[in-house]
Amino acid sequence: MFQIVLSLAVGVLIGWNFHLFYISLEPKKLIPKSLTLSEEYTPLPKKNIILKQHITEEKVDKSEQNISTEIPINRAFSHIKLVKKRVIKKENPFEVLLNQNNFSDAMAFYIEGTPKEIKSYKLILKVYFYDKATSSPNETIEQLLQYIEIEPQNLDFQLYLAKLYRAENEFEKSINFLFELQHNYQDKNLKLITNDLDTAIENYIKRLNDSKNISKLIDFLEETISKSITPEKYIIRLAELYKNLEIYDKSQELISEINSDSTYINQANTLMEEIQLNQTEIEKYPHKIPLNKIDSQFTVNLTINNTPLTLLLDTGASYTFIDTDKIHDLEDGKEIILNTAGGEIVGELYQTQSLIIQDIELKDFQITVAPFKNQHTDGLLGMNFFKKFNFKIDQEKAMLYLGEK
Repeated sequence: MFQIVLSLAVGVLIGWNFHLFYISLEPKKLIPKSLTLSEEYTPLPKKNIILKQHITEEKVDKSEQNISTEIPINRAFSHIKLVKKRVIKKENPFEVLLNQNNFSDAMAFYIEGTPKEIKSYKLILKVYFYDKATSSPNETIEQLLQYIEIEPQNLDFQLYLAKLYRAENEFEKSINFLFELQHNYQDKNLKLITNDLDTAIENYIKRLNDSKNISKLIDFLEETISKSITPEKYIIRLAELYKNLEIYDKSQELISEINSDSTYINQANTLMEEIQLNQTEIEKYPHKIPLNKIDSQFTVNLTINNTPLTLLLDTGASYTFIDTDKIHDLEDGKEIILNTAGGEIVGELYQTQSLIIQDIELKDFQITVAPFKNQHTDGLLGMNFFKKFNFKIDQEKAMLYLGEK
């Protein structure tokens, strides 16, 4: 009996082991047969989907730059996740180096590039320099200089460098750089450079004029004439400047350098006529006296009986008029009625020992004295002074010209 029971036990054990063996051969069921998919479920393409269960122990290679995104299939199977692989485009290593501000390494990378790669690098550099110039213009200039050493024939970048110099008020650097470029290019490229150069020169001339830096402007124009391929344009500018400064001999000397067939000959002739007219004026009015302007009126400085005074020019006043408190030591005055804008007033007429204005001295000059309240001046210079001369008042230049009658 015992042997029968033992045989049955052994048989059951062997049968159970066979059962387990066959079960292990069948694939595991991930979704129970009793469940059905929702009508709303749309299967994703198999090539884009991997069951998360199959990759739980998979190591993702970061160098392949794959990103796994979990996507739920359906509410009924929210415990089952799908993984979709998305490949990100690799960044350009040249651009990465630029963005890391590693310009020297980027240039080493540039030099090793193929012609096709270098073409794309140039486009990247244009954007890079344009963006960087806004925040770091000086560093951009330094990097542009490094790049131009590598690509000395790239005109676009050279013109951009000249523009950056001007933006940073480095006009002379911009102009000298463009002068150098003129010797390296021809045809339409030369025209581009010349146009930029003319613009830079005109802007710098205006800047020096506005700042009244005349000596610097003269030096700059002389240097530009020596370097320019069209010097006559700047010869005229310098001749005009000398004319305005009344240095007529130098102006005429420059005008004589303009050829009769030059496009600037008409300007040269007009300038010469103006110089000749001014020289005639100088002969007629040898005395040139600077004036000061107060609002819309002009004043002049002079002395009467060694007393310094500032008088308003008033050609409508018959006599020169001095405030009582401004002059003393006058003798033998006589009472006189004066017509003023405020009506008649009583003053005193005196004869002074002398009136001196620059290199002009008038003896026994008559003045009138009465109260005159003006915080800026001591009185009026009237017609009894002006009628002794041929005179002209140049309001634009704030100058009084006097000549003998």
